[in-house]
Amino acid sequence: MLEQACRTLWAAKERRQLADVERQLRVVRRLGVGAYLRHPQAWNWELDEAASRLDEALDLPRAERLVREGNEARGRQDTETVRQVVLALRQLLPGTSEERSLSYGSGVR
Repeated sequence: MLEQACRTLWAAKERRQLADVERQLRVVRRLGVGAYLRHPQAWNWELDEAASRLDEALDLPRAERLVREGNEARGRQDTETVRQVVLALRQLLPGTSEERSLSYGSGVR
């Protein structure tokens, strides 16, 4: 799938079709994210990344509880619970710098 997306991307680039180039770049990014998330440790890495940003959490006590729950699930090798914890933590953390700029730094999403 990646090879096909890259071939299509290069063909669109040669034809100078910006919309097709952007569409194929999104396909390549999605394939990369999908491959990353298939790695057995990916959700543990995501938990570590989210935990490193606790000071940014909108609800610090809840975020701390979630990190503890995630670490306990990691200890049990319960990947599904770790995934759910990471998704919940992401809701408590500010978005990307681009998303923050759209809200003029107000913290409103």
